[in-house]
Amino acid sequence: MMTTAFPITIKPTDDHRAHLEIIFDFQQAAEKGFRQVDQATAQAIGQHLDQHLQALEQIDPNTARAITAELKKMNKAKQQQQEQLQGAQGQLPPPEMAGQMPGNMQQPMV
Repeated sequence: MMTTAFPITIKPTDDHRAHLEIIFDFQQAAEKGFRQVDQATAQAIGQHLDQHLQALEQIDPNTARAITAELKKMNKAKQQQQEQLQGAQGQLPPPEMAGQMPGNMQQPMV
């Protein structure tokens, strides 16, 4: 149901840690390209994750805080990786020049 971006409500009887693990696995599969996720679905998943974290905070604050800290750490690492990729893309030659040496470095034909 979550892949249709239909909002899913949590229940007090849910095993919030288990649901969070499933959400993390789903997100990792999406990041690796195993699942296509559109923007609306990504937002629904994020909201659902937040609901489970808030509910877990009520029954197990230490675990909820640890998961939140880990999420922040993962998001920061992901952001840094994206920035590095963007920086590296700026250093690549345009596609039409791929595989060509700059004029001053070309070897003379003998």
